[in-house]
Amino acid sequence: MDQIIVSERFYILQMRYVAAYLLAVIGGKASPTQNDIEKILSSDKKAAKEDSESDDDDMGFGLFD
Repeated sequence: MDQIIVSERFYILQMRYVAAYLLAVIGGKASPTQNDIEKILSSDKKAAKEDSESDDDDMGFGLFD
């Protein structure tokens, strides 16, 4: 059972890199470098952190605006 969990986590991690590569290509990079991919992945973490901080205010519903 542990092997299945590790495989799923590895697959998800791989898919993040594939998605970042494709985003770089769509963004105009013909051949993205490792730095380009790492920059995309780090921006995702920053965005997730900002989203989690802003969700504390109004839960994202806009009911209290």
